[in-house]
Amino acid sequence: MKKTWEAPRVLVQKFIANEYVAACYKIKCTTPNGNSSYRYLYDDTNNNGVWDADDRRIYSGGLGGFSGCGNWHSGVIRDDPPSANGFVTSGTNPNRHRSSAVFWWQESFHDGSVDYHVMTPGDENYETNPNAS
Repeated sequence: MKKTWEAPRVLVQKFIANEYVAACYKIKCTTPNGNSSYRYLYDDTNNNGVWDADDRRIYSGGLGGFSGCGNWHSGVIRDDPPSANGFVTSGTNPNRHRSSAVFWWQESFHDGSVDYHVMTPGDENYETNPNAS
């Protein structure tokens, strides 16, 4: 059986994004006021934007306190920047101690340990190369 010759054809497909492409940025883990030391981290459990007795304490830094680790963390989309979901404080009484709003997240490890990180919303410290993640 003889095959017939056909002219070669080229199929070109055009890329059309069906949504949008978002760049993933890195943010620096720091506490408010120049990475000051704080003793407690609270979750804004009732989502009212105010530190009060209904908020759950999730971390205590002890007498020495804690501050941000200063490292870059990836995975934040700049189109949807982090918003305040908790507070750092120097004490446990909302009527006597001041608080600062923060965006907090936790990093879990294979051994079951957890590390907490914070950054100050509105003071995003995006890395200069947005596509480096």
